[in-house]
Amino acid sequence: MDFQIEKSSLHKAVSKVEGIISAREIRSILSNILIDVEQDKVSLHASDLEIASTVTTNCSVKKTGKITVPAKKFSHVLREFQSETINIQLVSDEKIVIKSASQDSKAQTTIMGSSAEEYPSIHFPSDDQYVSIPSSTMSEMLRLTVYSIAEDDARYTFNGLYMKSENGILNFVATDGRRLSLVQRKFSQDPPFSKGLILPHKAVKELQKLSELEDLSVAYDDTEKRLFFKSDNMNLISKLIDGNYPDYMQVIPEKVEYEVTFSKGRLESVLRHVSVMAAEPSRRVLFQFQSGSVEVTSQTPDIGESHDTILAEYKGEDIPIAFNSNYFLDVIRNLSCDDIILGFSSSNSPVVVKNPQDKDFTAVIMPMKI
Repeated sequence: MDFQIEKSSLHKAVSKVEGIISAREIRSILSNILIDVEQDKVSLHASDLEIASTVTTNCSVKKTGKITVPAKKFSHVLREFQSETINIQLVSDEKIVIKSASQDSKAQTTIMGSSAEEYPSIHFPSDDQYVSIPSSTMSEMLRLTVYSIAEDDARYTFNGLYMKSENGILNFVATDGRRLSLVQRKFSQDPPFSKGLILPHKAVKELQKLSELEDLSVAYDDTEKRLFFKSDNMNLISKLIDGNYPDYMQVIPEKVEYEVTFSKGRLESVLRHVSVMAAEPSRRVLFQFQSGSVEVTSQTPDIGESHDTILAEYKGEDIPIAFNSNYFLDVIRNLSCDDIILGFSSSNSPVVVKNPQDKDFTAVIMPMKI
């Protein structure tokens, strides 16, 4: 193996795949990146056995070959290497030398690796098994839901994004039991999610990187229960979470007694200001709905309190509702609109957050005890 490449191009490729590698993997083959050089390109592979990612970039090849090297160390070396163009050469089965391609520099680093034969094999479906999906739409749907996915919840189905398509309508749903986000979009071609699939949180984060690119497509292997995504020069493989996703439609109120429209910018500003004094870890803020306005308050005993008032066209009875402020801010930050609508019926009922410009998005936040 012997190739020359722009350092920035290689480091960018490494950055895209190294997030796959678990911090718990120490001196294991799974803490390595597989470097595979073929003809005029180099492919980088990372895997934790549940998720795998591959990025390919162009380079000038003198000799093909492959090896695995420690991902974090390789990334650090590339980041600190001063030359714009570098040469990487395999000098034994388990060692590479990185040199400056410039004759004016004597910079050189040697990295010990492992044989590529030890690395888990990665197989992809044929091109005709993929279904094309708009990357911009996928990116938007991910942005509107991923913040509600649970992390390390004992209810393991909550630790992923639920994806289901039917009659050209794709649903993305995420919940951690205290909040829920649902978005629907229409596609000209049905993605292969008709059975309803749960993509793990870690894979969702990697998919967000993919969806920023163009020409996104997806394939599903029903036998292995794996999803395959590809976009431009990047591929992602993920096992799915096995289990039945909860009936999320039961969580969304069919009807609410009151609806209040807020300026999104004003509500976000007030929440950010007031939540500074919200007690940890609950981040609790109290909304006091009253005729013509909503008072927002928070406090931390022995430290202080904060409050502000938002004018609002509200004519119902006085109703106090307490929220985790972070849950509210997560929704607001990810909505692209000028106004948002809050729907509720009582202090103890779920609160629905709507975008008046997007009838196919719904967020639900469970209130806290007052």
